[in-house]
Amino acid sequence: MKAEDVLYPILILGMLIIYYFISGLWSNRRKNKYKKIYQQDVTNSEFAKARHELTLLAIEKKINPKDSLFRVLYGINTFFLRRPDKYGQLSYIILPFEAMVRSLTEIKTKELENKKIENEDLTPVIKKTYYALKNLAFDHSNFTAILLRGFNTYIRIYNTQSKLVLFFKKLISKSPKFYGSIKEEKAKIILEKNINSAKKVLSEISPKNELEEIY
Repeated sequence: MKAEDVLYPILILGMLIIYYFISGLWSNRRKNKYKKIYQQDVTNSEFAKARHELTLLAIEKKINPKDSLFRVLYGINTFFLRRPDKYGQLSYIILPFEAMVRSLTEIKTKELENKKIENEDLTPVIKKTYYALKNLAFDHSNFTAILLRGFNTYIRIYNTQSKLVLFFKKLISKSPKFYGSIKEEKAKIILEKNINSAKKVLSEISPKNELEEIY
């Protein structure tokens, strides 16, 4: 048996293996690309629906646009609605809103626990925002980036996501009224302070600061 008789089949087999390997990588890359586009559209649509319903409530005078909860909901939905191309990054950089949510939670926790929903029309908006944020936090995670930032960072990010999602989950069954008290003034001061720190963090993600147009 000649060497060529053994070599040629091996070469052909090797080429076929390389071909199918490269084809598999390319196919998987395309699949991931279209999956990412689909996930972006779904999440973006959820934020859009939530903001649309919130805007209608303001137009119909069912909610005061000066209400802190309106500002928070509108601001969050608008910001994420405008950045679908950054969902992968924003899924683990939700820090700007974590402090804001924590501030409102600390100030209003007892009141929220002791009250029922006063504005039933807000419930669907809160639910939509909650599910959109949940989608963003867990369906767009950039696992590689999380690994590169280390385990401690991952824990901090996970806690941030959990706090944010938990906050809106609680709001579904609690009162959404956030204005008309002395504590509200304190909330506004903390809110503005957190928005300013948020701008600094967000400037690293986007050259144009879009929060200025939101608040």
